[in-house]
Amino acid sequence: MPLFTLALRFPETGDQSRNVRERHRNYLADLRDDGKVVAAGPWGRDHGALIVYQATDGNEARAMMANDPYVVRGCA
Repeated sequence: MPLFTLALRFPETGDQSRNVRERHRNYLADLRDDGKVVAAGPWGRDHGALIVYQATDGNEARAMMANDPYVVRGCA
């Protein structure tokens, strides 16, 4: 199954992303349990994150990305 990556960049203030972090982490944990997230983690000091998804195609990967609470809430 193909792998897809998402590089998230957070705004310089990062306040909003910190408020949504727990929902984001729970979302990724659920996807990981379903075998859809291969790897994920932050870089720097709240500057962003990298997520590697396993999906059947680009449409499935885009849907997972679009439903991430960070993306939904406009934090990244």
